[in-house]
Amino acid sequence: MKAPSPLRLISSFALHSLSFPIRGLIQWRQQSVLSKRRTVWIRMDASMRSTWNIQGEGFNGLETLGQNPVIKTIVFDVRSWPVGWAKMADFHQRLKDLKSAGKSIFVLLQTADARALAVFSCADRIWVQTGLEVFWIGIGGRHTFYKGLLDRFGIHADIEAAGSFKSFGEVYTRTEPSDANRLQMTELYADLHQQMLDWLIESRHIESDVVEGLFRESPVSPERLVDLGLIDGEIYHDELWARVQEFTNSSAEPISFGRYLRRLRWIRRFSWGHIRNSVVMLHLEGSITDHERGQEGIVADRVLPILKSLQQYDHIQTVVLNINSPGGSAMASDRIAREVRRLSESKNVVALLGNIAASGGYYIASAATTIIASGQTITGSIGVVGGKLVLRVSLERGQHFGLVCCLMYLIKLL
Repeated sequence: MKAPSPLRLISSFALHSLSFPIRGLIQWRQQSVLSKRRTVWIRMDASMRSTWNIQGEGFNGLETLGQNPVIKTIVFDVRSWPVGWAKMADFHQRLKDLKSAGKSIFVLLQTADARALAVFSCADRIWVQTGLEVFWIGIGGRHTFYKGLLDRFGIHADIEAAGSFKSFGEVYTRTEPSDANRLQMTELYADLHQQMLDWLIESRHIESDVVEGLFRESPVSPERLVDLGLIDGEIYHDELWARVQEFTNSSAEPISFGRYLRRLRWIRRFSWGHIRNSVVMLHLEGSITDHERGQEGIVADRVLPILKSLQQYDHIQTVVLNINSPGGSAMASDRIAREVRRLSESKNVVALLGNIAASGGYYIASAATTIIASGQTITGSIGVVGGKLVLRVSLERGQHFGLVCCLMYLIKLL
């Protein structure tokens, strides 16, 4: 990287000097409030879901909580949690990091999903809403095959796939999964299932056969969960703060996580003039398509100009591609991967795989210098699939109404 020019050094120092008093005042005010309250209250529900998405502030906020010495207690009011196995694993690790930093963690679960209990299992105290039974049903998936429906209306799915595990087209050409597809699905579910058990066994110190036995008892009552040491009791929502106060011996009201994040945003807003080796993160989320037609997701025509512009900045040393995509257009994936390869000739390009990076998502990642994935990242579907629906027989039968209904149903599903 080129050394900063004298003009840039002078302007950076001037900007830093101008912003320092404002930033310092905000930081002082933040620490003043936190030192009096010492407790952060994190409400997790549907309204806060964007906080925990690929571009959200939640995970960074948890990290700063662990680094702040005046914060002693963190309370989670849980009605939903980060979606996707990689996010869940990251969230669980952040909770363990908070514990290692000496923070006390208290949790009230208001959801019956056993995965939430597994994610928050490392907390100091876990309560469930009074009367809540936990559905301990394991990990699985629903896979629907449409060949029987298509045959009924004389429709033939003419689909070719390159790669034994490229299973997308099977739903139209088979009535059950192929051996390769069945193998990859059962291995995936078994791995995710074991991960959930490992969290519970490690955090709550119970035997694996005891946890496995709960799958034959679902739904599991709060009394049973208390007996096994998986939770500490059942309470109503309005009793949560009183229970926390029993352990903290503090009457000061907690500060909300939303307010805490707003102060962090103001601090960043007035952090002017820093000179550092720049790292740029590019978020690539959703299905991959070629051209700009107003759709969401990873659009090649939108992504390519960004990748090309990054090559022009000498002060940028590393580009992180935060990929969360099931794939999409093979042509669009190839165009983006080609530009990533060009970028990697002059920059360190790191592909960070999120909840899923399959098919075209992994294809893009393969062009990077380094690939990093969570142990719970779902990847695969390596290959190409394409085809069409052959309607000749259906049209010859005159089944126009049935044909239209069938196609409308398939279009809705896609």
